[in-house]
This record gives sequence, structure tokens and C-alpha cells, in this order.
Amino acid sequence: MAIQPNKPQNRVFLLVGIVLAAAAALAVLFAISRGSSSSTPTTSVVVAKTTISAGTSITADMVTTAALAQGNYPADVFTDPTQVVGKTAPVTLSQNTALYQSLFVSASGGTPGAVLAHLDITKGYVALAIPAGATGATGVTGELSSVGFYIQPDDHIDILIDPGVNNQPGVRYSFQDVRVLRVGAATAATTGGAPAPAGQVNSYVIELPRNQAEIMTALTTGRDGGQVVLKYVLRPQSEWGKADGANGFDKPNYVSNTGTPLGMGADSTVTATTLNQLFGH
Repeated sequence: MAIQPNKPQNRVFLLVGIVLAAAAALAVLFAISRGSSSSTPTTSVVVAKTTISAGTSITADMVTTAALAQGNYPADVFTDPTQVVGKTAPVTLSQNTALYQSLFVSASGGTPGAVLAHLDITKGYVALAIPAGATGATGVTGELSSVGFYIQPDDHIDILIDPGVNNQPGVRYSFQDVRVLRVGAATAATTGGAPAPAGQVNSYVIELPRNQAEIMTALTTGRDGGQVVLKYVLRPQSEWGKADGANGFDKPNYVSNTGTPLGMGADSTVTATTLNQLFGH
């Protein structure tokens, strides 16, 4: 006759096995938690929340903070999102890229010997620096000839020149829809990564087709000929040329200088006699 199995005893072994498995799992979790707590310390640093395109002015909603292990980010990393708000992305920044001070050096003027991001130059164009102060406007400061130094990286400007006709001073648009790549400061960035004061801007790095770069060089290096640069004027974004996906901004938007003619209106001329009559002299 076959011996019947002892069912209660089998249940005991099963329960013991379950308890041992649970204990092993708890031991593993405890070991992992101890290992995590003893890992490399982390620091909360500023990172890009989403991809930020080159030339974009960074706003608060584009950045966030993330805990990164020490040694996995540059020493001059930003730790407060407000430190980067208003800065211009010098290159396209991928999501979760840590943001640091030296990354933005090239957007506010290069420092000799510093490693800068490559300029994003349109295909078929070259980059060149032009003076912030127009070369031919006697007595006009750089601030007056450069829109009060409000010109920023990735702005588009038009350039006014005197055509240089003998005894006939004049003004005309010579270059239009010129993209500004960088704004050069007279001194390096100040302490804390802030750009130099606007009044110290001394140059703009622009891009032009190769043939136009030759003309611009002649205009800005004091060559004899009579033609001189007078002013730079800012364009509204609605009048920027459209970017070509393959070549960049290679389709500038040329605009005629037509507009509403100046009129005398209904105003009468004020003379010394008018003032004398008004004040009873």
C-alpha cells in the first residue's frame, strides 16, 4: 500500500521558502539603498528643459534644475535658473544640457585664448567684424550709429552709407538684411559671467556673401573713394529673410526705401517775431 504524503508538512516548507525569498529581496533592496546613499554627492545645476535653438533668447520656461553627480559638469556651471534668463544661446542646446558661464562667452565678445563655439555661418557667406561706431559720421558716437547698442546676436540690420558723390552728401541703403552673429565687447565678460556694459561694445560680427564682404571691407578700412558707412539700423523680425533649411539665411529680404513723403502739414513757421509777439516784447 502506498504511503500518503504529509500535506501539512509540505505546506510548512512552502511557507518557509516564501519567507526566505522575501527576506532575500529585502536584503537586496537594503544593499541598493545603502549603495545609493554612499555614492558620489550631487549638485543641483541648471539644464535645458527642452532643445534651445542657436540665437534664442533664453526664458525661464526653457530651463530647469537637475541633480548631477559632482565631476559631471563644468566648474562654472549655473545653479540658479535666473542666472541664464535673458542670455542668448550661442549654439543649439540639447535637452538636459548643463548650462555654464563659459558657454556664453562667445555671445558677448570673445576672450583671447578662450575656446569658443563655432559660428553658424550661412553656406556661401563669410563672417567679418565691423566697427560698432560708423567710420564716416563725424562726431557721431558708436552708441548713436549703432541703435544705442541694442543690436544683439542674431538680429538683422540694414547699413546706411554716404554714396560719396562729390559735393553732394547723401544717404542710401547699401547692405540689407545683414545677420549679426556676435556682439564684441571692448573688455572680457565681467565677474559672474555677465556681459560687459553696453557702452563698451566696439564691434559686430556679421555674415555677408563673399563679394559683399569685399565691399564692406573697403568701406570700413578707410580706403579712399568717398563712400563711408553712416549708421546701422535694426530690422523688425517680420522683415527678416527666411532661413533655408539647407543653406541658412541665404535669401535676404531687400526692401525699397519708398514710404510716405514728408509733408509740411498745417504747422506755421515759428520765428523770432512770433516769439516777441507772444511774450509782448
